[in-house]
Amino acid sequence: MILSCLRKSVVLKNYIAFVFMLLFTLSNANAAIVMIGTRIIFPAEKTEHSLQFQNKGQAPYLVQLWLESENIDQAQTTVPFITNPTFFKINAEQGQIVRLIFTGEANQYPQDRESLFYLNFSEIPATKNTVADNNKLTVIFKNKVKVFYRPKSLQNQKMDVKKDLSYTIFTQNNKHFIKLINRSSFYITFAKLNIRENQNDILTIQNTMISPKSELIFPAEKSIVNLQHSQAKIEFINVYGATVSSEIMPQINDSRHEK
Repeated sequence: MILSCLRKSVVLKNYIAFVFMLLFTLSNANAAIVMIGTRIIFPAEKTEHSLQFQNKGQAPYLVQLWLESENIDQAQTTVPFITNPTFFKINAEQGQIVRLIFTGEANQYPQDRESLFYLNFSEIPATKNTVADNNKLTVIFKNKVKVFYRPKSLQNQKMDVKKDLSYTIFTQNNKHFIKLINRSSFYITFAKLNIRENQNDILTIQNTMISPKSELIFPAEKSIVNLQHSQAKIEFINVYGATVSSEIMPQINDSRHEK
């Protein structure tokens, strides 16, 4: 009986030690491979775009790239891009240039708005096949970058969030909702959106994207008494990948109430 308890105690101590070692390893693990830029804008008049990757770590890494459509659930959707190379090794503190090549037909996609795709890349430590390396925990990082395919018709247009983005409120089944309206031809990615009335928060949302010429509906914390007196501030990502603040205006004539 005593021997059995001692064995269980040893097993428990070993398990706890392993868990602490695992947590320590994961807490000290950081992505080593970075891509220059936070998003890719691919103009329709170009056939390829150069991407620059860098290894910020002190060891070599293997990098694999692949692309997905906006609707990731549609596995059969053809993605009109390839990368060259798709799999490569980057030594410590070195870089790699990758070509993103458009292989589709421009008329396959809407000409009055952007189309969205995703570039994924994962990094795997290029370890040697030794006993010590086999006993190490390998952490694989996966990154996702937005690729905006921009048709020629938008070449001279600029995103104007204050002009093209608005909001209204409506009630349905005694519940309050905020409708966010994007009239532009561009995807608008925002880090934060806050709508207030008389210093009271009506809606706060973070890390969201709204598609071109579309609407998003969010449940509101409370109703807006006077839409004209409400204020909305958005922190969005501009074409250069920087976070910019702007006010957006309510759309008065679209407010509706439904029982």
